[in-house]
Order: sequence, then C-alpha cells, then structure tokens
Amino acid sequence: LGNKKSLENQESEQRKFLYKKGIFNEIKNLYINIMIKFFKNYQNNNVKHETKFKDIEVDFIIEQTAILMRLLIKSHKSI
Repeated sequence: LGNKKSLENQESEQRKFLYKKGIFNEIKNLYINIMIKFFKNYQNNNVKHETKFKDIEVDFIIEQTAILMRLLIKSHKSI
C-alpha cells in the first residue's frame, strides 16, 4: 500500500485501495471491519500484554493474513 505501517494500522488505506479496485463492500467490510479489528484485539489481549495464545490459533491467524495479503496483491496486479 506504499507505506511502512503494520497491516492492522492501515484500515483507511486498505479501504481506499479496495474501493479504487472495485472490490465489493461486503468483502471490504469482512476484512476491514471484522478481521482487522479481530487481529488487533487478539494481539492486544493474547500476545502483546500476556502470552495466552495457542499454536492452532497462530496457524489460523497466519492463514487469514495470507488470504488478505493475496487479495491485496491480486487487486494491485489487476490495474
């Protein structure tokens, strides 16, 4: 997205980017309103301040992040 911010700190940039690429609101809302907020809350509650996460949860988050990154990459390539 052309900056060095972490993924969870780019809600506005992601929303603008996906809008410009013509991605439907339902998909934008799924990742920005639900998943990004989930990532932030999970990290703050279970990783950053305490170590309460499980390996299976880490796998889930990595896979969900990969899906989001693929969406952003494929959207970027489909100028």
